[in-house]
Amino acid sequence: MTRLLTMTGLFGALMLSMSFGYAATKDNNKDLGQLNKAYQITQQSFVDLDLSFVETLYTKDAVYVPGNSKKSTIVGTPAIRASYEEFFSKVKAKQAQVRIDFRVTQRRYHPERVTDVGYYLIEFRPAENSEQPTTHFAGKFVYVFEKQSDGKWQIAVDAASHTDTKHYMSAKPHKDSYYGSAPETINNGWKKKK
Repeated sequence: MTRLLTMTGLFGALMLSMSFGYAATKDNNKDLGQLNKAYQITQQSFVDLDLSFVETLYTKDAVYVPGNSKKSTIVGTPAIRASYEEFFSKVKAKQAQVRIDFRVTQRRYHPERVTDVGYYLIEFRPAENSEQPTTHFAGKFVYVFEKQSDGKWQIAVDAASHTDTKHYMSAKPHKDSYYGSAPETINNGWKKKK
């Protein structure tokens, strides 16, 4: 009898864990969609040179460690916005276009915090009359997202460093994580995602 109760208890626990697993997976899918959308928002913001993505995607007290080794750590959305504004102003002044895309290669998911690691690629396309070539530069990044009380995910930590473009080009996708497009050849436009 004891063995039967134990087996029933184990079966019940297994069924309970499976039902919780289903609910967690359903929630995870919603969360993963939100997290992956953050990369698309950033990408479009670079195309539009629109700074509003900073307040949308970053926590008020977010920490940004820029890839430029000469810059110090930046804290808070006003300071992060100012940093991006400096970059976007240079692009506008040159009448250029800029694009960014990301490839997440690792994702550590926890219900309240997610860490993404990967590579980004920035394409700088000068004004047509400049006769300068399109250039690319790449970097490594770490984003730490935190789930807010309203259920939205925002970036609490953003750290970057420069790297060779070959790392972006050869980066392998991580399951259910954002994996961006790439130029067909470096410095030759962007390939549409299939």
